[in-house]
Amino acid sequence: MTGKWNYLPLTQEEQKIETALAQRYASCPPVSELLVQRGVTSVEEAERFFNPRLKNLHDPFLMPDMDKAVTRLNRAMGSKEKIMVYGDYDVDGTTAVALVYKYLSNFYSNIDYFIPTRYEEGYGISSDIIDDFADQGVKLVIILDCGIKANEEQCREYVHNSIGIVTALNPVIGYKNSTKIAKEALETGKSVYDLVLEHDILSKEDLDTILSPGNMIKPVKLDIKPRH
Repeated sequence: MTGKWNYLPLTQEEQKIETALAQRYASCPPVSELLVQRGVTSVEEAERFFNPRLKNLHDPFLMPDMDKAVTRLNRAMGSKEKIMVYGDYDVDGTTAVALVYKYLSNFYSNIDYFIPTRYEEGYGISSDIIDDFADQGVKLVIILDCGIKANEEQCREYVHNSIGIVTALNPVIGYKNSTKIAKEALETGKSVYDLVLEHDILSKEDLDTILSPGNMIKPVKLDIKPRH
């Protein structure tokens, strides 16, 4: 099967920009057209494209929820939690892992990295991989260059079935209830989520509030009491 690339021709205004850029990069005429197609509108912008500086980067906090990610990372480092840097096996994935791991290693030692193989772990992140990290004592996973394969319902199902959510519930339901629920979950195979409801320890509304994504990332003090 063969394909053909189709692209829009330059507008008159873009052709003027291309001409100006061609005077600067005359040794390679197609470069000026490619620059225009990438949204470059001046020689100055072209120079920043070819010779980037940190000061020219976009503010990283323009990315949604970046503040939550930074808060969670700071909490992990402050609590000496084990951090795992995980990325895809392609070029940009391995490069991202190398950059983040090398940078954080300058300030933090309880950190490791993992790059999956194409034929064993496959593409993206999976519950099996997360479980393996949990067995290693990992408390925070930084996932880089992975597509989102699981929808919201699948993510919620994994959280509900994870024995690790006892840690999030413990401050609210108490050590006695947490121990009881964790032991029964391991013995019966039932989910912690279902057992908390089955024993009427919390209402479904309160349980969902505790396990909401926002609270799991940045825990806040909740005015929630166990029923018994």
